[in-house]
Amino acid sequence: MNLRSTATILLLFLLCSIANSEDELTVKTYPVKWVRATAVLEPINILIGDKGKAFKYSAGNELIISTTDTLHKQIASLLKDLDHPVPNVRLDIMMGETGRTVDSGLGIKGSGKVFISKNGVKTHYNFKPEARHQTTRETLSTMQSILIQSGREGSLHIGEEIPYADWLFYYGRSHGYIDWDFKFETKRTGALLVAKVQVLGSGPLISITLTPEIRTLIGKKYRRFRFTKVSTTVTARDGQPITIGGGGQNREFYNKFLTGFSRTGNIRSLNITLTPHIMNADGTRTLTK
Repeated sequence: MNLRSTATILLLFLLCSIANSEDELTVKTYPVKWVRATAVLEPINILIGDKGKAFKYSAGNELIISTTDTLHKQIASLLKDLDHPVPNVRLDIMMGETGRTVDSGLGIKGSGKVFISKNGVKTHYNFKPEARHQTTRETLSTMQSILIQSGREGSLHIGEEIPYADWLFYYGRSHGYIDWDFKFETKRTGALLVAKVQVLGSGPLISITLTPEIRTLIGKKYRRFRFTKVSTTVTARDGQPITIGGGGQNREFYNKFLTGFSRTGNIRSLNITLTPHIMNADGTRTLTK
């Protein structure tokens, strides 16, 4: 073997040693403070590719990552951009319940007297037929508040029982949300509005997507069905009230969905007003202009 061949072999050996050291995998744990660890898994796995693996540590909000030292440095830099305080949105929900009670029928109104004399007992009655028809308008306002992290969703409770459950299930079957052979009990069906919020930039604008959902109890488990095609997306400023309702081709659906039973068992319609407020991650109010 000549000198040139020996030098070539040594150079190849040196290059292989350097490549092996660069490709060596090390395992590190990364605590995630402000966001869910699962939310940053996808971009990290894209960055790693086939040079390692990242997964969430089940016991906490941490990531365990096995990759090269070079990629570990890039991951640490990426997490600085991804793991930062996320604002919350507090939704104040005012629900105005409007309904009416009709009381009608026929009755008899009258009086009677009893006379006692030497000739015996005499009675006298005076009866008058009476028609009855009375309509009472019921109005009740209730308020609830929910706190939702920007980019996530929460549920607005509409009612435990809804009067048009049969109609809504037929609608769901006709539009492919529910299988035709699915069996349910209308008395155990309730309604919710799923709200997904997103603070646009640093505020004060907030995007709110509302999706109707019905929930029915089958045995001891709940099944949920979302009507995604009739979702409504609105954009509001921090502190700006918005009224929820359906228009156009979805008007009939929302007229049926936004109803419920009053405490007396009568059907009442709901008028819903949402007021969003941007909150800091620690729960304090964010003042926006």
